[in-house]
Amino acid sequence: MKLLKDILLLFLLIFSNIISAETIVPNSDHEQILQILKERKEKFSVYTQSLDDATGIFGLKSKKDLKNSQKYLVEIVRLDNKLIDVLNRRVDFKGFETINSNYKQLEAERKVGELLDALKLTDSRINQQNLKIEELKSIVRSRTLLSVFFGLFLLMQLIKIYRKHNFSRK
Repeated sequence: MKLLKDILLLFLLIFSNIISAETIVPNSDHEQILQILKERKEKFSVYTQSLDDATGIFGLKSKKDLKNSQKYLVEIVRLDNKLIDVLNRRVDFKGFETINSNYKQLEAERKVGELLDALKLTDSRINQQNLKIEELKSIVRSRTLLSVFFGLFLLMQLIKIYRKHNFSRK
């Protein structure tokens, strides 16, 4: 009974680990990604606006316009790098989750194997004990039968002696 409880507990742990690994998502990373994307969208809007700006002579772009556009591009690249760092951290976390989940699954499978081996060993011991019980029952039956025959033989001998003794008196 305890073995069955252990096996059920083990399967429960396996499935709960699989479910929890799927549902755990670092919220701070998710929020940070959304914030970076929002910032990037704003910066890109400012950058596209700066491309349309032409404050130079005859409606051409001035050096200042080009520097502003370049500054916005640098900010966008910094945000992209920050986004890549967060995504890499998230991928690393998912990799860790996968490795951890695989380890837990292997550990659970090992435990199930051990429990099954213990169950087989217990089953074989029970079978051996049942064979011994049957053997002992057979021995008891044969001894009981032998005792009955011996008792009958003894009774017949006593009757024989009694008759001899009674006949010799007459």
